[in-house]
Amino acid sequence: MTMKFRLSEMLEKASVSALFLALKASQSPRIMREKRAPLLSDEVVREPGGGSYAIFIKYYGRDFDAGQLALLQSLRAERVNILVVFNREPTGQELEVARRYAWRVVIRKNVGRDFGAYRSAVLNLISSGAEVERLLFLNDSVFYLPGRQLGEMVGRLVRSDRPVTGAFENHARTHHLGSFAFAVSGDVYRDARFQAFWRNYRPYDLRQHAIRRGEIALSQLYRKMNISADVVFSLDRLGGQLDTRSFADIVSLLQTLPLSTRPSPVSLLKPPAELLDMMVDQEFDGDNRVYQARVSPFSKLMTGDAHPAGPAVPALAKRLLIDRLLADAAQGSQIHLAFGLYRRLLSVPLVKRDLLHQGVYAEHDIPNLLDDVAEDFRHEMIRDMVSRQRPIHIGRWRTFLRRHGFNG
Repeated sequence: MTMKFRLSEMLEKASVSALFLALKASQSPRIMREKRAPLLSDEVVREPGGGSYAIFIKYYGRDFDAGQLALLQSLRAERVNILVVFNREPTGQELEVARRYAWRVVIRKNVGRDFGAYRSAVLNLISSGAEVERLLFLNDSVFYLPGRQLGEMVGRLVRSDRPVTGAFENHARTHHLGSFAFAVSGDVYRDARFQAFWRNYRPYDLRQHAIRRGEIALSQLYRKMNISADVVFSLDRLGGQLDTRSFADIVSLLQTLPLSTRPSPVSLLKPPAELLDMMVDQEFDGDNRVYQARVSPFSKLMTGDAHPAGPAVPALAKRLLIDRLLADAAQGSQIHLAFGLYRRLLSVPLVKRDLLHQGVYAEHDIPNLLDDVAEDFRHEMIRDMVSRQRPIHIGRWRTFLRRHGFNG
């Protein structure tokens, strides 16, 4: 590493820290006013029934889409008391739909992103004296896909006997649950440490703050409480599905990987030279090795044809491929890095809205990954993703902001 490079890196870190502190300072007066989580309105629509509650945060200024309606219906089917939180003034149609399904409807200013809204909702529940035995946290940073899988996911979040259950987990920086869909038990909800977390949280409108002081800090709190969180769409479930597939099926799944990790089978496997030797028919001419490419080695692996070295080599090649796929997915946000695999193998009913905005997939990938979704809704989803802009042809300043989480 050259001195010039180290100096540039240090300057960038200093710039990031300075910008972060400046933005926090500019927002501090508003944050102090938000200390008591003021609401624009708070309407109790009906009496609660049972001890299961859900907070659903709606921000995007559109009417409820097919997926959000399916989510509300799934929650009602599980006898969940729904607290709908609008992060802005809703339309008349939105309010009408919310009243149809909700136990309570809250309207607030958009302060603090999703964790700011969660904070308002949790403090609202605490002050109302609600007897919570299970509490779900859900927001509209994802699309919800109507169907059996959505109902099953909601059912697992509601009926799980684990203290904390998330839909997805994330290993970026440190292990934490995705904030778009998770649930806690009544014991966790009533714990003084959990309630203090929400009272003390400062809802800055900064993505990195929400991740570090929200998602990550909350998961760290679980560990301090000696809680091991469960996950609905875990990597071991994904690995179990991969194990049941043939080598050919797994190779075909490579086209569903994100743009940055969509390699050829050869570059993905990267086996040692000795294994490559075994994967091909070979003849020796003195000290020189001459490979006879009568049949492609990968053709043999994918078609299941007899291999000269026996069945162990195809099995090992499959294992190497699975290991690499799961290792790549475990590097960060699994709903991003392994979205295609989860869609194909587990029919996951969640789609992050920022798949194009973050450059994870290209626009033409989305119809293929959502080919089982109703055409009208699929088109609506794609247009929403495209309107958030893709990371192409952007200037240095916006690139800097994106790289360090100051936008999106």
